Amino acid sequence: MAKTMLTARNIIRVVVVLGLFTILSHCIICPRANPAAGKEKIDQAIELYEVGKFEDALSIFDEAIDLLEAEGTDDLATAYFYKALCLFVLGSANSWHFIEAVGKASEINPEKYSSLSPRDYEEHFCRDYLAAVERYKKGNRPRKQTKKEYPKTEFKSKKRKGFFAIKGGWNKAKLLDESKVISSSIDEVVFNGGGCTFSIPFQSSNASFDIDLLYMPKGSKLGDAELEMIYYVIVPSLRITPFSGFYLLGGIEIGVLDEAVSKEDGNDSTEQDLTEFYEDTDICWNVGAGITIGHLFAEGRYSRGLRSIIPAQDDELSGGDGIDIRTEGIYLFLGLSF
Repeated sequence: MAKTMLTARNIIRVVVVLGLFTILSHCIICPRANPAAGKEKIDQAIELYEVGKFEDALSIFDEAIDLLEAEGTDDLATAYFYKALCLFVLGSANSWHFIEAVGKASEINPEKYSSLSPRDYEEHFCRDYLAAVERYKKGNRPRKQTKKEYPKTEFKSKKRKGFFAIKGGWNKAKLLDESKVISSSIDEVVFNGGGCTFSIPFQSSNASFDIDLLYMPKGSKLGDAELEMIYYVIVPSLRITPFSGFYLLGGIEIGVLDEAVSKEDGNDSTEQDLTEFYEDTDICWNVGAGITIGHLFAEGRYSRGLRSIIPAQDDELSGGDGIDIRTEGIYLFLGLSF
């Protein structure tokens, strides 16, 4: 009888110890739900994602998921969604982690994450994302892997690729009389122009270095005469893409003058060659923005001269008054990238 009592007491002691150990392990060893800290982690990870530090962002999204897992809130869905974005960029779109992240995001917040529009996200990502949603729903999933596996076996960093583009459009051109000595009216005139772009991305950010080679007429309407100056232009510029489908541009425009002609009322018979009266080069600052839809894009730019296109010593035009005339233009382009 005494032995039976002793055994029962020992069993009770073991059960109590195991219960206490379980409670302590959940409270101390395992991370506890903390919505505020989880939201802070998400914001931190998104900042890393936006500057191209995808592996670091992925690690922090995992931490946020651990902190938010018990809550099941929209923030948790956001963490899973961005985790899927990171995995896609890192070449793991067919992994268990990608499918799980997509499935969880669409499960927690189906209104926002059960489907995506190619207008908001890259077409290839939308395709892989929607396929992963279907695979998750059907339970057709790859072998589940631990978190320790994917940094070593699955990460294949995708290098951002440069591109080549062709474009054509219009220049709404005008000359600026900074010295205020031209008596005739100065009006805008529209010319056709175009060229090509070479874009070289910076791998660690959402920026790239662009070089534009353009055929760009400039000029103005001076009274009854139309002045057209043909420039071959190179524009080295910085392109920044703050979010998918939209970009900003800024740089220096250097134009080499081919010819400058004046026509009375657009009549070719009255054409005069005035090339010798203008500087061989025109230097401008050039800023703009554009939108992309797949391989198509539309772009607008503003160009303004940094110096006079009339040589300082040219007294025949200036009459000794030192005319300061600069170019100005609003460029509108439509183009196709490859």
